Amino acid sequence: MNKIARIIAMIMALVMVFALTACGGETTPDATVNKNPTEMPTEAPTSIPADVCADMGHTWVDATCEAPKTCSVCSETEGEALGHVWIDANYQAPKTCETCGATEGEAIEAYFETMGWEINVTEIGKEYDYTTCFYDKMDESITGKLFVDKYEVFASADGYPAKEGYEYRCATVKVLFSDEGAKNRPIGTYNGFFNYYDKAGFVPNETPDGETILTYTLNWNGVDYTECKLYINNGEWSEWTNEGIYFTMGVEALVPVGYDGIVFAFGNGGNYTGETTTYEQMFATDALFFRMD
Repeated sequence: MNKIARIIAMIMALVMVFALTACGGETTPDATVNKNPTEMPTEAPTSIPADVCADMGHTWVDATCEAPKTCSVCSETEGEALGHVWIDANYQAPKTCETCGATEGEAIEAYFETMGWEINVTEIGKEYDYTTCFYDKMDESITGKLFVDKYEVFASADGYPAKEGYEYRCATVKVLFSDEGAKNRPIGTYNGFFNYYDKAGFVPNETPDGETILTYTLNWNGVDYTECKLYINNGEWSEWTNEGIYFTMGVEALVPVGYDGIVFAFGNGGNYTGETTTYEQMFATDALFFRMD
């Protein structure tokens, strides 16, 4: 090959190398070549400009107990929080705001809970041992079988007129004494009624002239019910039968709907030690409690 031919071959080889380098084996164009990153487009803003409320007006959310009137767009406030309107704690609920329902503290502890007493007559018709004493010798005990013979809750019935917001709770309790000693000797039963929640129990309302009437006030869920009624009979003794002798006692009450604070109690008469004996001492031991809930 002469000199001229070699020069032409070298030129052709260089042209092929440059062509291959330019292609680089890639077919996808580089759209960002020589682009300045600071010139790249940005996403559209998602926040609302600070001056939108100045142009469009605030979007107000009413004040609450704990926060003033507030713009939901820019959080600007106006005025002051309303403040809580508190209802005092009662036996069913803690201190509560009547506006928003917020609470503080706890409900007042019920009287029975402070005394540590338990409701131990819990089933209708079931017999429970009831220990008391003979009336003529109070240090001599006798045990019978106590049971709730009947328990009803209703809004109205014959002789029981309906009253809005109130209902009737009626119970009959019987005690059977089978001991032969009870045949000819008087038995000293001791019974009473408690307000499960309030140590004061059932305090009758009074007329202006001081005459006691059969109505009383109960507080239930923070509301005073002033027309409650409580009817208590003195109890009756049956004649002696093959089974023994029965003592029957009942209570009828008109109370707020849902009220569960009446406790029908039988205590041991042998706990009586004199005029200074307290109500709590009479029911301190051997007592049976039936809650009319």
